[in-house]
Amino acid sequence: MQTLRKLFLLKYLKEWFSISIAGVIFLIIGLIFEKSIPGFIGFGGLLFIIFGPIIHASFTNNEYQENLDWLINFQFNRKQLLKFYFFAQSLKLFLVTATYISYIVILALITYKGKTGTTSAKKSELTLLSDIQDIIASPSQLSVLFFVFLMAAYAIYFASLFKANAEHIRRMEIKRSTQELRANFIKSLKNFDFQGMNSYHKASLLSITGLLLFLFAGDNINTFIVIVFLSGAIGYNGVVIFNRKFKILTLNKERVFAYALAVSFILPHFGFYLGAIAEVNNNKAEVKSRSFALDYIRPYYTPSLKVFEQIVSKTTECRDLQELGRYAGLKKFEPKYFITQNYKYCGYLSLIGGYNQHSDFTFLPQLVTLTQEYINKNDLSDDQVLKLALALKHQRAPQRYINTLISQEGIFKKYLAVRLAKRSLDYRKYKIFMKANVDQLPETLKKLGSVKRAIANIHDDELEKKNKDNKHFINYGNY
Repeated sequence: MQTLRKLFLLKYLKEWFSISIAGVIFLIIGLIFEKSIPGFIGFGGLLFIIFGPIIHASFTNNEYQENLDWLINFQFNRKQLLKFYFFAQSLKLFLVTATYISYIVILALITYKGKTGTTSAKKSELTLLSDIQDIIASPSQLSVLFFVFLMAAYAIYFASLFKANAEHIRRMEIKRSTQELRANFIKSLKNFDFQGMNSYHKASLLSITGLLLFLFAGDNINTFIVIVFLSGAIGYNGVVIFNRKFKILTLNKERVFAYALAVSFILPHFGFYLGAIAEVNNNKAEVKSRSFALDYIRPYYTPSLKVFEQIVSKTTECRDLQELGRYAGLKKFEPKYFITQNYKYCGYLSLIGGYNQHSDFTFLPQLVTLTQEYINKNDLSDDQVLKLALALKHQRAPQRYINTLISQEGIFKKYLAVRLAKRSLDYRKYKIFMKANVDQLPETLKKLGSVKRAIANIHDDELEKKNKDNKHFINYGNY
């Protein structure tokens, strides 16, 4: 064990110390001279700080894994080699985690000291600790943190084995001809013999199936599903990669251990999911945490309308309101229960825009009425009113409703009618609609590019028809 440490671990420790010190120096210089550092240098330093430690631990100093076959055939038994491997990789994971924690502490201390002084810096430390406590207390955010840790552990423990696995696959493929591989693959597909396929074909089939699942699942894809799928893949793939190099398990035992590890990585997320449900219904929790938890549990749980209304009423960030609006549109919540006239313009625009992206025409008249009331209550410019109309243009509406809108007063409803007609009617009906209602449009709308083009198309069609009717007409009065 001592010999293995001298051969394969001392070099990593020296390099880790150098990288950590360099990262700390780059971070301090970047925070102090933030405005004077050229952009490309600052961006390069940021990439080094974020990815340097994890890439170094994962893809460098892997002479041990590359020489493992030689070590097995020399004087080391497999048990010693396994112990050293887990010791070395666990030490790498611990040191990388310590590096990132030191970055966070330095970032907090320097930022707050530079702005507010030493006394407030102590308060900032308490704020940082409070933020960490909030993350730990939030099951939905803790699940993401757990997944990030899984990804880091997977990179450190198994990324170093990729090269060895690639060599193994290359040797296996050399033993078979291309024709044999193709024949076996087609035969496996015809017989639905998944167990008869080799690892390469299994991975290909699973990847294609997963990709199709993600593409066609649509709006049901969210953080929870992605994290659960990837966590299971990490557990299964980790065992396969590890055993391919160390060869300590039979194929049957490898499958058992792979599925067991995948399930053990997935199960905590269901605990986080139940905790997120409780977090959504907890009125004392932070609004941002409740909003994130709401998106986390979206596919399989719908809170009561009263709970959702409480979350929306306490949210002030425009981006958060847009996400909540999308959620409400997916869940078909009626707008009148949570859209009020108390929002700032940015928040109201984000809320109705997000809602309208995933709702249908059923609730569009209600949205139009609420938005018109908001316009009447607030002193908005024409540009702001037009943006509100654009936020509601995504749905298809029947022509009867569009005719009702354009006949009413105000640029909001008239412009919305024009945009809905463009989206909902075919080209011929749209031109007839514009020709019949162009005189009702105020000058403010006629100056807009989209309306100008529609009016120009009408005039072009009239001119073309006139020229066609008069194609063989001869005016003898000119002679």
